Amino acid sequence: MTGPGLGQARAVLAAQHLVGLAPRPIDLLPLLRIGALEGLWTCEAPDPAWAQAFPTVAVSIEAATEIRERWRGPGIDALLAAGDHPPLPAPAVLAAYTLTPAWRAAVARSPYLSLPGRTPARLPAPIAEKIAMRTWLARLGVPVPDSVIVFPGECDFAALARRLGPVMVVQDPHGSGGVGTMRVTGPDDLDAARRAHPRVHRWLASRWAGEVTVNLHGLVPARGPVAVSVPSLQLSGIAEIGAGFGEYGGSDFTAPPRLLTGPLLDQCTALVRRIGLGLSGMGHVGLFGVDIAFDGDRLAVIEINARVQASTWLLGEIELGAGTAPMLARHFLALNDLPAASAMEPPLPQGGSTLIIRHTGSAPVRAGSGLRPGVYGFGEATAWRRAGIGLLDCGRDEVVVGDLPRPGSLVAPGATLARLTASAPLALDSGHRLDPVAAAFVAAVQERIRPGSAPQPGAGLRV
Repeated sequence: MTGPGLGQARAVLAAQHLVGLAPRPIDLLPLLRIGALEGLWTCEAPDPAWAQAFPTVAVSIEAATEIRERWRGPGIDALLAAGDHPPLPAPAVLAAYTLTPAWRAAVARSPYLSLPGRTPARLPAPIAEKIAMRTWLARLGVPVPDSVIVFPGECDFAALARRLGPVMVVQDPHGSGGVGTMRVTGPDDLDAARRAHPRVHRWLASRWAGEVTVNLHGLVPARGPVAVSVPSLQLSGIAEIGAGFGEYGGSDFTAPPRLLTGPLLDQCTALVRRIGLGLSGMGHVGLFGVDIAFDGDRLAVIEINARVQASTWLLGEIELGAGTAPMLARHFLALNDLPAASAMEPPLPQGGSTLIIRHTGSAPVRAGSGLRPGVYGFGEATAWRRAGIGLLDCGRDEVVVGDLPRPGSLVAPGATLARLTASAPLALDSGHRLDPVAAAFVAAVQERIRPGSAPQPGAGLRV
């Protein structure tokens, strides 16, 4: 059984009159690459090159307010508060990175917007929060970390350490993107978790599962077998870019073949397929993501997300570079009850990493204008070379600098200052430290976008 080719996917999705909805324009880049979107509604504003690359009407909160927040999935509700959107030339189908109750209600009221026919009404209960998710995964026969439920008033580190070991992870069961996830090695860490998250009424405490975490995409089609992507290394816990422990800082699709043996990679694929079959049995259709932690040859599934992921766009760039229909496109084919998956994914070239640089200060700042988005040399020759948006615009020994705040705009703590994308690794193999060349480049980017920085045409970056 085979899935749709790139040309077929492009033609079928173009006929659906899709309008994209996402926190960031980059989230839906593969759909723009294949000409599948007639409109794009986002929180973050696209870089200037997007207007020349894609003939799509784009609306963003940032462009309207000149404020950049740390937008996550629920941030799309701010687009509803911003007022009416431009009328569309025909009734349109919403292609959403994620859906909130407010947007579901807005679409139900809209005379011209609809959702794909297989869009689920809600997440299946077993995966709506982390505690229930672990129970469901264990029932599927999927290895998960040993864990216990902890209430704030009953946090006894000594008792937890006897059960889980001296190093553990505590999580807000409803957190996402690493928010509310903390590494605990002593009583002070537990106290800090309670102070930082006073509204969390119960925690999921888990045995430490390993330093390395990889992520795989799965796709449950409307009909046919579950498809599984190549893995990527999760980048987190990198202080220089503002990514705390467990917080998503980027992805590296070059690393897993170096880190994991063939049998371990095969085991990951089999686990994702098993999870996909379980999701299919609950009525889920479309993309899902699986995070798997490694400690030597032992692995444990630590989380699943039944949605588009922050790395889906980069996977799509790799897929498009190989001439195959991206999983993001096939996700919306599946939601529209159209053939979407293949029994075996085509081999993809190793390559592709991305890194998000966040504002690490405690107060908002005005963005400077000292950096031009586009393709730069990576290494010694760091000058701006040409316009570019993503991995497909990037050659060897090059890096794309994008997702820059508009000069003079107000950047909130934790908001994105820049995104780096390269075909080479940007972090060391653990995913928790920057490659030395990347670290120097990150420092140079931060210097050039500091408040009050001025443009220096042709000067490149001082690394």
